[in-house]
Amino acid sequence: MNNIENPDHPVVKEMEQQWHKICAIIMFKLRQHEIEIDLEELEALANGPFTNIVVDTRGGTKLRLRLVNRENAERMIAEDGK
Repeated sequence: MNNIENPDHPVVKEMEQQWHKICAIIMFKLRQHEIEIDLEELEALANGPFTNIVVDTRGGTKLRLRLVNRENAERMIAEDGK
C-alpha cells in the first residue's frame, strides 16, 4: 500500500494502541461476529485510489474514519500541522 503516515501524531499513536477495539466496534456496527479478509481484497485496496485512512477526532465525542486518496491525505496532514 502507498500510505502516508504521520507516526508522531497523538491520534495515530492512540489508534495503534486501540486498533483491536476499533475493529470490534466496526464489526459490532456491521452486526458481524466474524469478518474474513482475503488477498484479493487487500490487493484491491492497495491498488485502488483510496489507500489512506484518516482518523478525525475533532468532533469531541465521535471518531470518524475515512478512506481518502493520497492527495487528500497529504493536504489533511499539512492542514493539521497549521
